Amino acid sequence: MNYRTYDAFAKPIEGLRTHTASGGLITIIGGAFSILLFLSQVYLYLQVDTRHSFHLAESIRNNLPHYHNAAASARRSHKNQFPISVHVTFPHLSCQSLDLALDDARTNELNTLKDNRGSGLHAIVKSIPNRKDFVGTPFTWDARKAMEGCTVRGKLLVPMVGGTLALTISSKAWHDAVNKINPGMMMMRMLQTGGLPLTDMMIPKTFNVSHYVHELSFGTPFPLTPDPLAKSTFAFAADSGVGLNNVNVKIIPTKYKRFARSAKDTHQVSVIQHMVETQTLAAQGATVYPGLLVSYDFSPLQVHHTERRENFFLFLSGLVSIVGGVFVVVGFVGSVLVNAADLAKKKD
Repeated sequence: MNYRTYDAFAKPIEGLRTHTASGGLITIIGGAFSILLFLSQVYLYLQVDTRHSFHLAESIRNNLPHYHNAAASARRSHKNQFPISVHVTFPHLSCQSLDLALDDARTNELNTLKDNRGSGLHAIVKSIPNRKDFVGTPFTWDARKAMEGCTVRGKLLVPMVGGTLALTISSKAWHDAVNKINPGMMMMRMLQTGGLPLTDMMIPKTFNVSHYVHELSFGTPFPLTPDPLAKSTFAFAADSGVGLNNVNVKIIPTKYKRFARSAKDTHQVSVIQHMVETQTLAAQGATVYPGLLVSYDFSPLQVHHTERRENFFLFLSGLVSIVGGVFVVVGFVGSVLVNAADLAKKKD
């Protein structure tokens, strides 16, 4: 069988082909242009295209424990737990005067906080601050005064529902403080009625709940956004040092999918914070004590952050099209120039 009959790419005879300087120059220009387009195509392929989309968050079911199979129930319960990492230093408030509360389950006698839902002990402790707890903070380290402070550090495992976490003055300490604050406020009102100026020095000094948040993270942090609560100082301007740092946190589930890697479940947080001063707490008889109050809730929407690249076969076909197209255009331009030169010679 003679395959020459099916040859669509007829080969010119070597002796009939001619090489010209203009053709060489055009070939060099076309080759350089082809290499430039090739490199640009490779660069664009290596870039990652990031896409965001919103989906309904996955539904979580928390079943009641089965007492005949407590181990299996504990494993299922632990799977649906959500970790909260805490590291907060109160440089002027002793651990004895500091309460830890999770969803109003309050304790100040134990160093370990227990969940009122019966899911066991949390790895969170209160201790006297050390030198490392003052590194990077605006507070000055003093070994003697550090005995009067308290550092709360550890992890909490909570169900994936809204709740509160409070690091506040103990109830006994707060009642003692109110007994000192209220008479001072009455004196301030009397002075104000008489037209005398008011100063913060008229508020009796009680407890100083100024604090530094080293870390307060929810779940696995999303790596592309910073933690809005980490490394932040909350100092109260009033001379009494008593107030409430009220923080509202909205937790946004985020599925993070990097190129050529498996997806990870992470969380972003949106924070709204405001400070409640001493006079407001004492005058309104607030049930929340001074310190740090964190209210958190989960968003019903989940963000999908996906990184992807162009399909490899599309990339390959693009490369072939670029190289082939450049040489076809160069060949066409070269033929036009050669024919134009021949016509000019014939006219001469």
